[in-house]
Amino acid sequence: KPAVSLKIIDVDTFYEVTKKVKDMDIDLMEWRADWYEDVFDYEKVKAVLQQIRDILEDIPILFTFRTKKEGGNRAVSGEMYIEVNKKVCDMGIADMIDVEMFSGEEIIQEIISYAHEKNVIVVGSNHDFGGTPSKKQIITRLQLMQHFRADIIKIAVMPKNKEDVIALLLATEEM
Repeated sequence: KPAVSLKIIDVDTFYEVTKKVKDMDIDLMEWRADWYEDVFDYEKVKAVLQQIRDILEDIPILFTFRTKKEGGNRAVSGEMYIEVNKKVCDMGIADMIDVEMFSGEEIIQEIISYAHEKNVIVVGSNHDFGGTPSKKQIITRLQLMQHFRADIIKIAVMPKNKEDVIALLLATEEM
């Protein structure tokens, strides 16, 4: 089954698309909240998450606030990144949160520990849109995610040739 990632530009359109997505028999829906204009108004975020939950019922929801440095829509301070993820964990609606694994050790540890206390699954992620690291670098990044106790590890890279694809496949096999 596929996973679907959605960004809110217009809330009403978002809900309509979410209803259509539910009919696609998906495994997971990711809400890219960095695109949501009111992402720091936590009552509105909670209302959106609740609406998503009501539509999707038992389909897992992944809350993602992707920062500008990892290809997202907003640059934020470490404190704001921690706050938005903790507030979402407190809401008890999202099943998972995405934590960028190069946000800084203290930030990562604080968010992951808090998420685990709230029984929220953590997707540890890293995005490299400039290219594909070596097999060794990919493995090192994925092992770092394991070290910080991410429940699911994810790396996104930009292969530019068949050697890059092979490096990614070999790293995946080794992990």
